[in-house]
Amino acid sequence: MIRLKPLDETNRDAFLDLLREPWQQGGWDDTTRRIAEWRFFNRPDDGSVTWLAMDDDRCVAMLDSMLRPYLLGGKRIVVRETADWYCEASQRSRGVGLRLLMHMKQYPEPNFVLGGTAVNVDILSKMRGWATLPSAAGFVLPLKVRGLVANVVRRKWWSKEPWAKAVPSFLPAKRPRRIKPPSGATVRALKAEDFVALPPPDTSDLTQLFEQKQWEWLLKMPRECAMPVAWEFSIDGIFVGFSLAQIEPTRSGLDGRIMFLQAIDPTMMGWVVSETTQRLADHGVEIIRACVSTSTKVAAMKEVGYLKARDIPCNWWRRGTIEPSGVDINYLSVDDSYPYWNFRTK
Repeated sequence: MIRLKPLDETNRDAFLDLLREPWQQGGWDDTTRRIAEWRFFNRPDDGSVTWLAMDDDRCVAMLDSMLRPYLLGGKRIVVRETADWYCEASQRSRGVGLRLLMHMKQYPEPNFVLGGTAVNVDILSKMRGWATLPSAAGFVLPLKVRGLVANVVRRKWWSKEPWAKAVPSFLPAKRPRRIKPPSGATVRALKAEDFVALPPPDTSDLTQLFEQKQWEWLLKMPRECAMPVAWEFSIDGIFVGFSLAQIEPTRSGLDGRIMFLQAIDPTMMGWVVSETTQRLADHGVEIIRACVSTSTKVAAMKEVGYLKARDIPCNWWRRGTIEPSGVDINYLSVDDSYPYWNFRTK
């Protein structure tokens, strides 16, 4: 008989046995165990929860959720981001995965899902109460030929990725456009001890926020997984923008991922993207990914030279709130803060 239970110490081992499948792990080593520990067990104690479907002592399905701050209609709200929705193939016809998703309705917060597998996105689009929001856009900028080759190989022949090291690291792939900074502009790298208190954007869209609690959690991420970096942008000492990114070690080099972008004045967004890109390049990353959804950020990405790679679906279960007419989403979502595919062993 299938029973739904929250993840805790009593079912930790069973959960990790199942997690090996979506995380594509043949087994757990010290690095991947510490990443899983950080991701599921050492996160903010704010109501985030992972629900499991247990068949006696065996875990057969899982659905994780984390609480994150957003703006909607100009007001701060808390949204439950669901992720890591996985069910053993043998249990899918029994609706076990759907039971977990329906179980999330017990919580008062609205649900948001960024991306997901084609099957999961199709399921959400057909479920009563779920709305499909405007899609986000995934962008990529290959700075070095090695980074481009490595990412192609990783997708098709992941075990051969180290071969990409044979490509000379100095060979450029695409040179980003450098946007001239405004007069009086300064960029300051955040330190670990800095306190994050960003002014809320002036928008009615569903808008991702970045706050101190998230900064503290990302700083605890195992460095073998990724290293967070952030920058504050000012003009004549007045705050005008902010960016968050992470540097991800791979089997062939370093990848970069822009996690969050904010600019008080939309005309500053190109400069913020340009400077963030340059600083990631200075860290030695060979390819950069980003996810944006507003016309301002899309235009800034294209202006700097990023290439659109794909549309990323956004789904929303409003739970008593208004339905957003637009979204301002970045890669700062529950799935995307840890590149576990860089550690796959099967």
